[in-house]
Amino acid sequence: VPSQAPRGPGPSGPVPCARKGARAAAGGPLRLDRGREEPMTIPAGGQKFAVVEAAPFGMKDEIGYALGDTGNNFTFNLVNSFLTIFYTNVFGIKGAIVGVMFMIARFFDAFIDVVVGRLADNSELTSKGRFTPWIIRMKYPLLVSAIILWVPLISGVPLGARIVYAFVTYLAFGMLYSFVNIPYG
Repeated sequence: VPSQAPRGPGPSGPVPCARKGARAAAGGPLRLDRGREEPMTIPAGGQKFAVVEAAPFGMKDEIGYALGDTGNNFTFNLVNSFLTIFYTNVFGIKGAIVGVMFMIARFFDAFIDVVVGRLADNSELTSKGRFTPWIIRMKYPLLVSAIILWVPLISGVPLGARIVYAFVTYLAFGMLYSFVNIPYG
């Protein structure tokens, strides 16, 4: 469960780890509280957490985790590889406008990614962890936004409306992609 993964030392000392004997992400050993078997845990920012006994993260887990991100990468690579061509050839938007639109979207993503990360990190700890509920809630809106990117229904409207439609749908896709992919990874 991603919310129970090992973490490195925080500003207040060690933070939760997934299993006994786990090493901190920064490479150093977690401090133990005077010979106790479980790592000493200090809540950071008042968050609730759980220290659990977990099996080691093996090859089966690594393959499963990698395959889970494969679907996200297919969609992301399709958008990155062909959306510019679609916008220029089907919507008739100039390449320079598409480039500026993508650049503005990246600036927007720089802020939305931080917001999504904070929302996910500070969400309520459930039986499925902190992050899985975000993925479950946002996967269908992401699917709809990915489809809407490629629907040429507005190819007959004025150029300004096509640019606004392309920009809004691309921003929505980027935001929803962040809501799925940041909690996942």
